[in-house]
Amino acid sequence: MPELREVCKKSHLFDRNDSLSGKRNVLYKHRAISALLGVPGVVWLLNETTIDAGRCGMKRTLLAELGRIKNVDELRAVARE
Repeated sequence: MPELREVCKKSHLFDRNDSLSGKRNVLYKHRAISALLGVPGVVWLLNETTIDAGRCGMKRTLLAELGRIKNVDELRAVARE
């Protein structure tokens, strides 16, 4: 399983985020990614194989919204739906 730092770097998660809302969304995406790495059933949302191949492999907007869920177990449950 790739490390969180590698996933963020390969997916260019921190690129082109100069506004406050853009930076805030990056933090929420980061939170969701860290909660979902290695979790079965979320490949449609966070595909580690695609990310390792150098392609995006993630639904950025959905991850930013999921990252707003404070309870990690609830975040994972919603991501599996």
